[in-house]
Amino acid sequence: MLYLNIKSGAEIFLKLERQLPGQLAFFISGATIYYYYEYFYNNRFKLLTMSIVALLLNSYVAQLYMFYPASLAIVVLYFAAIFKYLGNFGKFGDLSFGVYIWHFPIIQVLLTYNLFLDQVTGLVMFIICTLIASYISWHLFEKRYLYKSSHYVVSEKK
Repeated sequence: MLYLNIKSGAEIFLKLERQLPGQLAFFISGATIYYYYEYFYNNRFKLLTMSIVALLLNSYVAQLYMFYPASLAIVVLYFAAIFKYLGNFGKFGDLSFGVYIWHFPIIQVLLTYNLFLDQVTGLVMFIICTLIASYISWHLFEKRYLYKSSHYVVSEKK
């Protein structure tokens, strides 16, 4: 979509780049890795290294956006599927739904108050606010409505 925008000058391609057609490359990258998971697993360190280099080059040296979706998918799937233990976050509750629900409104509030002008500060504030909102949401609302047989309820009684 970016290429089409540059070639034609039509703004519609920038809008489409942020929607399904432009974002499809990320989905396809993840699906391809899943399809070739054995190859991915056997070459994980080489692929991870190449992906990190490509992401750094894209950010700081030259626009290598054509490698960005695949590189990002490799890094994310490496940490999600291969580097399995990142701590026992489950002891604080299941924050995943809260993160899903609260991330967008929190981003919008931070953007409204121009708190992403410094990207690192904005990101840190976003992560902290989202985790706090998710924790509160879990303990005040979500956990109450679980079935009595839920593994969260059962494990809490032990």
